[in-house]
Amino acid sequence: MRKVEAAVEHVGVVTLPSGGLQVSYVDNSCQSLPPFLGENYGKTGTRLDASNNRLTSLVGLEAFPHLQELILDGNHLGNDLELCPLPYLHTLSLNKNLISDLGTLLPQIASSCPILRHLSLLANQVHPRSGLCAPDNSSHVHDDEENRRYRIWVVWNIPSLYFLDSLPVSKEERKESQQRGEFLRVVRPTVGVGVRATSVGGSHNTKPERGIKPADASSPFTPLSLEERDPADVRGSLVHCRDRYRGLRSEGNRFIFDKDL
Repeated sequence: MRKVEAAVEHVGVVTLPSGGLQVSYVDNSCQSLPPFLGENYGKTGTRLDASNNRLTSLVGLEAFPHLQELILDGNHLGNDLELCPLPYLHTLSLNKNLISDLGTLLPQIASSCPILRHLSLLANQVHPRSGLCAPDNSSHVHDDEENRRYRIWVVWNIPSLYFLDSLPVSKEERKESQQRGEFLRVVRPTVGVGVRATSVGGSHNTKPERGIKPADASSPFTPLSLEERDPADVRGSLVHCRDRYRGLRSEGNRFIFDKDL
């Protein structure tokens, strides 16, 4: 009983002008929503802020059927996130979680939140500008293109969106999402450290190599051969042929005029 009373003391409740309640339960290191939140504030709560906890699931959220805004920043929510039906939700913030794939999450959000207007996924691994996708700064040149493809693909999955992350959805993005948004999903290869067996000096040795991940045993296909060739085993061919340059189909002189000669 004392534990529940102590937890209740960490809840901030504010009555909104619309008559609903804004419920704040932040910085409490909980892995799921405590039952007393729904029991005490579920029927009248329209805005719930559960940021900076350790939430790994949203069990208990079904006790808030009238939610309009849901803030879940700074938690441990991942790709297996299950969202209950929230027919009145128009704002969902999932910044700084553990989301690395939106393939199943976005359709679920679209079906659970039919009137969603604002979605924010900043600082997740799936976000092109999270800083987690390219630790070596090698793909920053392509950030703008990846971000454009990401936004169009998200809008294609959730057509009701008017605001994504920190920017409104433009007319051009919405038009392109309708035309080819289905095909603009950004898929990144999994970068891992694999182990390849080699023979060194007659003994069997295992040598890890960066960027090589062991192939799936259930699939007979592999992108590259796992066999190593002797560097001295070089195979090639050299062919000598005679050719004359005739200038056909050449555009090298198209901008050189007679006065320049």
